[in-house]
Amino acid sequence: MKLNARRSGFVVLGALMLLMVSALAAPANATPLTIDKSCQSSSVAPSGNFQYQLTCPAGSVALGGGFQCVDTDNGYAPLPVTLSADTFGYYVNTWQVIGTSNIGDNGKCTACVSCAPGACNNCPTP
Repeated sequence: MKLNARRSGFVVLGALMLLMVSALAAPANATPLTIDKSCQSSSVAPSGNFQYQLTCPAGSVALGGGFQCVDTDNGYAPLPVTLSADTFGYYVNTWQVIGTSNIGDNGKCTACVSCAPGACNNCPTP
């Protein structure tokens, strides 16, 4: 029997993922974790700067975040940027994105943070 290497690789990968998910499944009495998302968008001037300080609600923890920038003069193609920050902020419930557009076109950037509500008691917040 001849096996297609690509197909058998996907089958093995799928089986491994199924095993991992079942091994990590929470007990029946566990409270499900909810994830909230908060985003901000703004226009970016040609060769302009952008900065976002995203904050999850008090008692929440920032799990991660990210950004997307598009060139509004060029059919919403990706906007080349240089980042100085795309990371957690000073507090456990914050995410920051700071950067500069690399070209002379107008753009629009959106930054988001994912938050786990109620994950932190008595955590310092801004």
